[in-house]
Amino acid sequence: MDGEQGPIGHTGPRGEKGCRGSDGQCGDKGDIGPTGPRGERGHHGCPGEPGDYGPTGPRGPTGQIGPTGHHGCQGERGNKGDTGEKGDKGDCGDKGDDGCEGKHGLTGSQGPTGEDGSTGPTGPTGNVGVTGAAGPTGQFGPTGSAGPTGQAGPTGNFGPTGVAGPTGNFGPTGVAGPTGGSGPTGQAGLIGPTGPANVCDCSSSSFYLSSLGETILPVSQPYQIPNIATIIAYGFGVNLLDASSNGTPAFLYSRSGHGVDEDGLGISVDLLSDHEIDINHFIQLDFADLIRKQSLKCGPPTMTIGSIQQNEGFVVYGSNTLGLLGNLLYSFTDVSGNTVSKTIVVPSYETDFVSIKKYGLMPYRYISVRGLLGNVVLTNVVFSYCDCCK
Repeated sequence: MDGEQGPIGHTGPRGEKGCRGSDGQCGDKGDIGPTGPRGERGHHGCPGEPGDYGPTGPRGPTGQIGPTGHHGCQGERGNKGDTGEKGDKGDCGDKGDDGCEGKHGLTGSQGPTGEDGSTGPTGPTGNVGVTGAAGPTGQFGPTGSAGPTGQAGPTGNFGPTGVAGPTGNFGPTGVAGPTGGSGPTGQAGLIGPTGPANVCDCSSSSFYLSSLGETILPVSQPYQIPNIATIIAYGFGVNLLDASSNGTPAFLYSRSGHGVDEDGLGISVDLLSDHEIDINHFIQLDFADLIRKQSLKCGPPTMTIGSIQQNEGFVVYGSNTLGLLGNLLYSFTDVSGNTVSKTIVVPSYETDFVSIKKYGLMPYRYISVRGLLGNVVLTNVVFSYCDCCK
């Protein structure tokens, strides 16, 4: 039986390299002799020819497990094994604590239009608007048919007393004669001279939309140039599910005392709490009275939009239906930061041939202003009209 393995000895000093001897010649293959005692380890000889494989000996008994050897050097990394089969799904872990609120991401693109929401409850009845100016006197209607014959008039007076005749016997009192007919119609008078031609001068007046002071207003508010014309302003919220449908009524707000370019008409509750017009709201103006009284000679009306900061803007729409934005007519954004207010001709009211060909002979009745970026106010509307006199 082998004894226990002794400790590894120290490595001795390396000897000097010896000279290589001459190669020996290979002798004849001799018979296998008996195994002699193990001699000292000789030098490597010349490789001999391979011998025949001997018969396989019987398997010896399993030897005892020897002591654990020292750790060997790390071998080369093996190839990646095949992916094992997918294990069973583990149990759900406990819900983790809420994470910290992340930073606001960039505004995403507008999603698809959602389905129409259910109709909201009926809002409170708005205040009664200011009585509008009396309209122009209409033309005389056709002459009515003759009425029924009136009752007979009173009996006419007696004629003058005749000259007294000789005294006769008293006769019976005579009956009064019938009333005499009307005399013939007199000749027509001469035609008078022709009067001077009418003179028509153009005048301009403004609807100042901040004239009511700093105050909240109902969802509709009339404005008037006395004895000239009337417009009506309406506040609406944009239907975010379908901007092509009618808006939701919203309270208006009159801004005053903030500066010439900051005063005007806005919405009571906007995104930035400035009482101005943002992208979620629009103010719609009813110009029906201006359409009726506009003169080609005096030119189209204009409108001024104020409180425009850098990168803010607005869009103008036209429609013939109250509460509906309608068609996009005009858009503006202040990129340079040099425009505080912007005055434009009201689109579709231009009187030049190109505009008439584009919009037709009849302008849009309802003109709407909506914020594009940031918020703005509607400052005023200027109307030019014909002031005629003799």
